[in-house]
Amino acid sequence: MNKEVISLVLVVIFVFSVSITGCMTDTSEIGGDQVGAEFEYSDLKVEPRDLGVGEEVRISLVVTNTGDEKGETSVELEINGMTQDCKTLDLRKGQTKIVIFNLSRNNTGTFNVEVEGLTETFSVYQPKMARFNVSDLKVSSSAVEPGEEVEVEVGVENIGGKKGNYTVELLVDGNIRKEKTVEVGFNELKVVSFQLNMEEVGNHSICVGDRSTSLVVRSDEVNGNVSVSVFSVVDGDTVEIRYRNGTVDTVRLLGIDTPEVYSENTPNEFEGIDSSDYLRKWGYKASNFTEARLEGKTVFLRFDELSDRRGYYGRLLAYLCFSNGTSINEMLIERGFARVYEEGEFKYEETYLSLETEARNNYRGLWSVLNESKKQDEGYLAISYVHYDAPGNDHENTNGEWVEITNQGGQNISLDRFVLMDEADHRYEFPSISLEPKDEIRVYSGKGMDDSTSFYWGSGSAIWNNEGDTAYLYNEKAELVDSYQWN
Repeated sequence: MNKEVISLVLVVIFVFSVSITGCMTDTSEIGGDQVGAEFEYSDLKVEPRDLGVGEEVRISLVVTNTGDEKGETSVELEINGMTQDCKTLDLRKGQTKIVIFNLSRNNTGTFNVEVEGLTETFSVYQPKMARFNVSDLKVSSSAVEPGEEVEVEVGVENIGGKKGNYTVELLVDGNIRKEKTVEVGFNELKVVSFQLNMEEVGNHSICVGDRSTSLVVRSDEVNGNVSVSVFSVVDGDTVEIRYRNGTVDTVRLLGIDTPEVYSENTPNEFEGIDSSDYLRKWGYKASNFTEARLEGKTVFLRFDELSDRRGYYGRLLAYLCFSNGTSINEMLIERGFARVYEEGEFKYEETYLSLETEARNNYRGLWSVLNESKKQDEGYLAISYVHYDAPGNDHENTNGEWVEITNQGGQNISLDRFVLMDEADHRYEFPSISLEPKDEIRVYSGKGMDDSTSFYWGSGSAIWNNEGDTAYLYNEKAELVDSYQWN
């Protein structure tokens, strides 16, 4: 046999030996008396063990090189004795890796898994159809005023074998008032909510599926107070209302005066404040506050026996009150958005003057500029405003909540490691930014992209409690810098 034939035979033998080892070969570099790469296979897991036709199963195991050299190993997955997949790994001495296989089955049965001598099983079944149960029907208030918004919640549970869609029908007095279609996963409980406004006075049945409850809509006149809806806010102390019969009118909030936004502010009309631009800024803030509390809401219109029904410009002079008796008039005074308007006579003048004095003494709202203890040549950081009541559902409009922070001093202030918190210990840490004198920034409760004046807490739900809460601002030493409270 000549040399060319011998060489050809050797090449064929080498190729054949490589091909028959295939996926089962471990390779390593071995030198001297050292042990080459050796591989240990452990912790075989199959998740889930029971799944529906077409659903994915995850098979994993741990591979460790226990030898003395770097090496390569191929991990072969067998299902019912047949090779399904093969993965090759390079591992250094002592290195561990997790190998993961993902696959699905379109037929039912029990399947035997074998990977490098380790065995497990999983079962595939034909899923049952989705089937739904309705539970926990709730209303946010069992008695409301005409037009007052009420939230209806109901739980929908999928007790079938696979996910599906369910149409939730909200019935009021036997008639479908609203409906929503939701996707509910297998064995999942989903809470569905509706916002409902009822104008009809009386007792009403609320039904979803086989669940029912009741809702009482009270008469729109209580002790002479008339229920009205606010459809527009002109500015902080002037709104437009609509009666139930469709008649509209304009209300000038009695006993208070917020800064002007459409005309010049008279210097020192707000005692001690001579900047018209500063007052205009707070006029906008007062407008925002009134809008957030009133626009689109139903409230009570209450007149004062000591005051005229209408003012010089023909507008109604009145209080606008919530169902708990609190008026927007006193809220604006208490939070420092307004002064007491003493030019006219009204029943609550002394009460309002006391609230204004308290707001001034505590430097709330627009009165914060009077804080003489904070020298203008020093850094002075303040929570100047909290917009805690977002339009609509607070949890669905998280960026409708925001906190305004102002540098009211005369020097730049770094907010690095400053923290903003509420009474429930929700925490926001500021990035490394600096505020120049008179700079303002806002911290929104929801998600978004930070810029030079807007920062985002990143919360998936509302932070601030509409019924009462406190915003706290701490510096990098955990010292309280300022707070802002409401009830």
